[in-house]
Amino acid sequence: MLRVAVNRIKNVESGGVPQVIVLEGDTIIDIHPLRQEEPFTVWLGGMADVVGTGSERRAYIEGNVLDEKNLTLR
Repeated sequence: MLRVAVNRIKNVESGGVPQVIVLEGDTIIDIHPLRQEEPFTVWLGGMADVVGTGSERRAYIEGNVLDEKNLTLR
C-alpha cells in the first residue's frame, strides 16, 4: 500500500485541501483529504487525474499512471 498526496484531483471538489490517494499496485483503494500529517505519505504535489470506477480506478499525473511498486511515474 502506498499513500501519495497531491494538491488537487481533476474534477473533484476538495475545498482547497490537498488530497491523499491510497494505492495497491496501480489501483486506487481510497481517496481522502489531507487534513493533518500522515506518516509514510509521499508528497507529489500537482494535479492528479482519476480515471475509471470502482476497483478499476487509476490515478495519473501528467499522463503517467501512479504505481506503488516503483514509486516512479511510468
